[in-house]
Formats: sequence, C-alpha cells, structure tokens
Amino acid sequence: MESNASDSNDRHTIETLVKENLAYFQYWKEVQLEEKSMPWRGTKLRLVSGIPPNKLSNDDPEVTKEYILPVNMTQYKEEFITLECLDLVFENLCDKNTKRIILGIANSDGTVVFYFIYKGIHKPKKN
Repeated sequence: MESNASDSNDRHTIETLVKENLAYFQYWKEVQLEEKSMPWRGTKLRLVSGIPPNKLSNDDPEVTKEYILPVNMTQYKEEFITLECLDLVFENLCDKNTKRIILGIANSDGTVVFYFIYKGIHKPKKN
C-alpha cells in the first residue's frame, strides 16, 4: 500500500514541477492540471494544459491550448512511456482533435525539458 502512496506523491510532485515551470518560467496562461486520469503501470497519469505565450511551431496557425504529459527523468529512461502508453493518452486524456502533446520531462534538480509527441506520422519541417 505504501508504494502506491509514494507513487501518488511522486506523480503530484512531477505534475506540480511541470505546471509551475510552464506558468512561472515559460509564462504560459491558464495552466492547470486536467481532471481526467488514466492508470498506467501502477500509477495514474494526468495531463497539464495551458496556453503558451507564442505559437510553438511555425506550422501552427494560431496559439491554442496545449496538453503536456509530465514524466520523471527516471521514468523516461526506464521506458515508462511507450507507444502503447502514448496511444492511450491520446485516446483517453486528450480532446478528440488533438494532434500532438508535449512530453514534460522533469529531472531531480528541478529542470524540465519539453518535447513534441505527435499522434501518428508527422511530416518533417522544411528548413
């Protein structure tokens, strides 16, 4: 039982770290923890959502609400996030028309890096 409580506390810490990074360092607006969750490998995954201050990609027609999946660096290295997991996230946690999410990878020193994860195949950008 205690490991579930510990996992829950770890998830909350990671979610809070990513949420605060977006709000206070990246200057996103309307940053919040989404209500919906899904079970995955003994824990519950939830998304953070918010509106960035600028378009995140030149391919974006406008600034819109983005979804971020917070994960711990150790989970990332342990292959915690798999294609199956990402499919379930898109299916269960995102709006039907969501074409990408952002993976927010938090390190134990408080740093967070962000990577786009696209649903399906995405054509590479031209430079």
